[in-house]
Amino acid sequence: MIASQPLETVQHRLAQHYVTKLRQVGQALQRNRENSSHWFRVLEQDWAQIKHWQQWTADHSNDNVQSAELCVAFGTDGHEYLTIRQSTGERLIWYRQALAVAQQRSDDKRVWQLLYDVGAMAYQTGAFEEAEQCAKRLLEIGKTAKDRLSLGHGWFITGNLHSHHSELDAAEAAFNKALKNFERCHAEMMVGHALQGIARIMIFRGQYQEALIHAERYLSIIQTFGRESDFSLAYHTLSNIHTRLGNLSDAKGYALKAVDNSRRLGFVRMLPSNLLILGYAELALNELDAAWDHFQETITGSRRNSAKFDLTAATYSLGDVRMRQKQYSEALSYYQEALNLANESRIAAYQSLCSLQMAYIYALQHEIDESRKALQVGAEIALHMKSDILLAKALIPAVKLWQDMDESETAAEWSGLLSIRTEHAEPQLVQNICKVLEAEIGTEFYQQAAKRGQQLRLDAAVSNMLKMLVSKSS
Repeated sequence: MIASQPLETVQHRLAQHYVTKLRQVGQALQRNRENSSHWFRVLEQDWAQIKHWQQWTADHSNDNVQSAELCVAFGTDGHEYLTIRQSTGERLIWYRQALAVAQQRSDDKRVWQLLYDVGAMAYQTGAFEEAEQCAKRLLEIGKTAKDRLSLGHGWFITGNLHSHHSELDAAEAAFNKALKNFERCHAEMMVGHALQGIARIMIFRGQYQEALIHAERYLSIIQTFGRESDFSLAYHTLSNIHTRLGNLSDAKGYALKAVDNSRRLGFVRMLPSNLLILGYAELALNELDAAWDHFQETITGSRRNSAKFDLTAATYSLGDVRMRQKQYSEALSYYQEALNLANESRIAAYQSLCSLQMAYIYALQHEIDESRKALQVGAEIALHMKSDILLAKALIPAVKLWQDMDESETAAEWSGLLSIRTEHAEPQLVQNICKVLEAEIGTEFYQQAAKRGQQLRLDAAVSNMLKMLVSKSS
């Protein structure tokens, strides 16, 4: 025992040295964002030792108080560097180890923070049950202890879970509750994250101008309070909104900033998402080869990070590229693969999108029965989600299908509705659909039908379309 004491002391000192280094670099990064690359290089040189001593403290956390304290510190200190350096899976392991030790020591404040950290990382890795358990525990703690931060954290994780399952109303309500609690306890960065969550819901709904207001406020908060790595998500969100608004130069500019931020900082978790958003902008600009490469790179990074949403979205987007290139058989294959991924992860938005795109290809190929089946699945989800994006996209295969069934007047009415809602569908595709119909049934007849269609609401049009679809199938 006497002989082992000096070694144990040295081990504690080494572990403490690397915790202190993480803490000091984090403080330096908070003071001066411009030198972030320098500090990341400093820690990178010690990364192997940091990992070694973190694991040592986890292995010896039951031996003595010092090891336990250091194990927790590795989980809670150095966020600025570790958030960037580690994958979500690696980060989750450290958080779980720190949480277990903090719970054993009844260190309430750290338990509350680590419950959020574990829940947030569990959500990002697809461990949704664990994330939900953390959210529920935080809400219980927040109510019992009257702790606004815990309440905000619990509602924020809950909002993310609802968002993943495309439960838009529930997600927005949860994010607004999180925002209210974060504002009351002056957690400025979490206020920003809640605003970004609300912006995401508004994007899903097609409320792009409202989403832009929230995203710009998020960027402003980051400019005042955030870390260098936080800019990545802000640029990502703004790029997504501008792509949908048709401001494609701004969209690509923000996407390039997001990618540059991730590459420069080595932000492995955000890089696939940012490559995805860059691909979206390039697809809208018809830069198909560049978009294809970035979607493929997204898939590689998403598989490494276990990022199921990005994996699904990028696979779907490969189908979009092939669709633009009129390679319908290959596009169909990618949409089916993406649909399988969406079903596996219960991502309702992509269950709808994939089904609708498949319905359109089936309609192009005059496979009426297959088109009907896919359209019904996609349209029912769109109606349930109350998403203008999905509702508009549902009318695209419907127009083609009804045209093939010699019901061109109804098809023309729906095309008229699409012509004034091009922000939710591909403008060029909608324009082509309208031209084909007009040439088929004559300008005067088409314009009369299209004018009637412009008076319709998207949800009412899709609801009526589904009723007709069911009646035709029976």
